[in-house]
Amino acid sequence: MRIFIHNVESYLGKALVKELRRAEGGLNRIFGTASVVADAPSTVKRLSSRDDPKKAKKMAETLQSCRMVILDLFSCTVEDLHFAISALKVDPKSSPPKVTGELEGEVIFVLVSSAMVWASTKANSADGFLRDSDYKDRRPTPGSKFEQWKELEDLVLTCFNREGSQVKAFIAAGGAFYGEGEATFAEMFKDAWRGEQTHAIISPGTNRVPTVHVRDMARLVKEIGLKSDSISPLEACPYFLAVDQPPAAEGEARRPPTQAQIVQGIVDEVGQHYEVPTVPMGGNDDTMEEEARDLRDRMVLDLCLEPSAIMLDESFAASGDAPGWLCRDGFVANLRTIANEFCTGKKLRAMRVLIAGPPSSSKSELASAISDHFKIPCLKLNAQDLEDMAGQLSSNVCRYRGYVLDAGTVGFAEVEKLFRFDVEAPKSEDAEDPPPPAEGEEVEPVPPKMERRLNEELCPSFIIVSQAPPGICKAKYQ
Repeated sequence: MRIFIHNVESYLGKALVKELRRAEGGLNRIFGTASVVADAPSTVKRLSSRDDPKKAKKMAETLQSCRMVILDLFSCTVEDLHFAISALKVDPKSSPPKVTGELEGEVIFVLVSSAMVWASTKANSADGFLRDSDYKDRRPTPGSKFEQWKELEDLVLTCFNREGSQVKAFIAAGGAFYGEGEATFAEMFKDAWRGEQTHAIISPGTNRVPTVHVRDMARLVKEIGLKSDSISPLEACPYFLAVDQPPAAEGEARRPPTQAQIVQGIVDEVGQHYEVPTVPMGGNDDTMEEEARDLRDRMVLDLCLEPSAIMLDESFAASGDAPGWLCRDGFVANLRTIANEFCTGKKLRAMRVLIAGPPSSSKSELASAISDHFKIPCLKLNAQDLEDMAGQLSSNVCRYRGYVLDAGTVGFAEVEKLFRFDVEAPKSEDAEDPPPPAEGEEVEPVPPKMERRLNEELCPSFIIVSQAPPGICKAKYQ
């Protein structure tokens, strides 16, 4: 299948390329645009632009040749959307939209949007949930940019979903994206990783914030494409919601996490625990930066959305790499995985340092200086408290940021106990079982063969050995 993705190098675009590249029995051919060409995934077949009339014509031809076209409102402009609609032979500026020609084949058009378009929608169901079928009642916050997003969603549905249309249009709206290095919550993760206590919960913090892993959003888009032949936008709902389903107590509905659970969860997973303060809603929209304003608006969102039936189906994303719903249980339940993805995406590496040397060789001063510079814990190794030390090294702060360990006067044996452990060695395929004992003979059990392994999660990445002439060390020690 030929697929066109707008802004393939964006946060969402990369997730779409990753999920849509693979096809059952082969590979899809990916085309698209990129604001920064150097950042585009290497698997994209060809990049297009509309910088001049000649390039614009070529891009329109590429769009028309693709079976599936995907744009997202996070990275595209009104002009981008109008160009794509016009390339697919509909005039978006006429009222009503006018067909301007025929296409060579049918096209699936997916517009990725946000749950923010539903921010002011009132649920009429007894359980307080909003569903795909409520899409005609969706209401964004008055005065927000999401009013225009709703208009663009409606424009796409109006332009393409009509009798005799060669294009089927669908909207896929997701909760706050997370994962794959982060976008929405990037600043929160960064400050927690750096140990900065800048986090805040906007009062009261009990609001429910719908979330979805960005790759699960991409998987929903892929499923829409795979199942589009059996979906008629004129008869079935053309709107799909992508949100997680956090676990709940028996008999209770699976509701999104609260704002407080998200913020406190990030702090407790990546940084050192402290009670995140609750602050009143503040900030002047005219003076706030757009990213800060968007994050604030997403964090005060209070919606309970039910995932699309496609996501709830047992066969969801069955053909994907690591099949199924990646983070069905949601943001809080998968924080360890999300934090690791953040560190990988931002190329963050734990700085684990062990400093050894004779007494009075200035290793403690060096350890303290390294700790202050890299903002990592400075620990002193004591042979009597190895278990306690192992617990400290396993803490979240040491796991993500690292540590500097002053070895003190301990020797190799103590350090080996801390960083190595014994496990039962796997049985060799060539090993023969011992002969069965004679009748009535008692056989003592053979102890399992053990092998010693390195604890790579705790082991230091850097070893520094300080040295000084014995005379100087003795003089300082005395």
